[in-house]
Amino acid sequence: MRAHPVVLSMLTIGLAGCAEGSGLGTDSGDAPDGFILVSTSTSGNSSDPDGYRLSVDGVAQGDSVQATGTLALALAPGRHAVRLLGVAPQCRAVSDTVVQVDVASRDTMPVPFAIQCWASGVLVTVSTTGQDPDTNGYGLLVDGAEQARLRSSDRSLILLEPGAHTIGLTDLAATCTADPASRLVTVEGSQVTPVAFAVTCAAVGVVGILIQESGPLFYLGFRPLLDGSPLAPDTAFAPGEPLSILPGERHYLNGVSPGEHRVSLAGSSLCSNQSGSQSVTIAADGSKPDTVNLTFSVACLVPQGDVATLRISATTTGSTPPATQYAVRFSVAGYWDYGFGPSIPLSAIEPDGTRFIQVPASDFGGGALYWYWFDLDGVPASCTARAPAAPNPMGFALAAGDTLDLAFTVACPG
Repeated sequence: MRAHPVVLSMLTIGLAGCAEGSGLGTDSGDAPDGFILVSTSTSGNSSDPDGYRLSVDGVAQGDSVQATGTLALALAPGRHAVRLLGVAPQCRAVSDTVVQVDVASRDTMPVPFAIQCWASGVLVTVSTTGQDPDTNGYGLLVDGAEQARLRSSDRSLILLEPGAHTIGLTDLAATCTADPASRLVTVEGSQVTPVAFAVTCAAVGVVGILIQESGPLFYLGFRPLLDGSPLAPDTAFAPGEPLSILPGERHYLNGVSPGEHRVSLAGSSLCSNQSGSQSVTIAADGSKPDTVNLTFSVACLVPQGDVATLRISATTTGSTPPATQYAVRFSVAGYWDYGFGPSIPLSAIEPDGTRFIQVPASDFGGGALYWYWFDLDGVPASCTARAPAAPNPMGFALAAGDTLDLAFTVACPG
């Protein structure tokens, strides 16, 4: 059979770099100017996933051919033996696996292979719904032994001997459930039985905690307990240390599993939790994360000898909108810190108002030195606020028994 001129031209271009005398699979030493066009056709219920390989005259070829595809090879004129290799265990060649083919110069000879793949086993399909899917997937158990890992939405063919087998999923997150949990499947010879698992992952909850402190401000944090256990910080700061929450701003605990929980604060020798432990219920409807906010009232008592007093004033010139209130905020740095902590609400104050507030002295707690920094928030956009200047770049150091006159000035138009 004479090759079509266009096909022959394309094959010739692809072989332009071949060396003379390669003579693949022939003893003649002639240049490989003949061609074979190998075609594969695979039928059945389980295709060979990695295709097939070929050998010509006992020499393995580098290229592979797909389960259903074609591959052109250049050969020297003469008789050649073409063998099909790499057939999966569940497959068999319907035609001969070795074909003798006579290749003529400048001619292309077809070499077809027909393969059938009939597997016995199960085709497992997993679909996952919900706001918080399991990120590391699931283990697929066959008769109690893990056979594969599946992603949250995945499918896998498992070859099995005919007979009864138990198929199930394992390693699900605490918020996920599989329907069914497992199935008893009877596998017939040369059949693939579909097995579907529907996994639902309920949305985990968020618990917001606000600590309201009375008495002299105790700026060291409070440690929340979830079901009696401390929590790890949300960031890499202080790895291994329990989470600590500062008073005055709501902190959110993420990833709380659905169901009933108890939230409390770890005990302190200086502060008492007036709210005790609180019950919280996280809904598990799977549609969205459930958020529940809790507030704890805490009373702290610092020995009088360790207390300093702030006299806070906010002298205001010009006019401000009715019911204007400023928010005095503060942050703290210790001698071991690399900067100030977060800015925390200290007190509300009216324009031209004055407040007296007691805070722990800078050497409170055994001689350790702390510095304070203060700022004024809630100032109308048309006004300009000026904070009192600190005596050094670190801020204010407050000695026990002293009173600091913390005078803010606000200038407004009108």
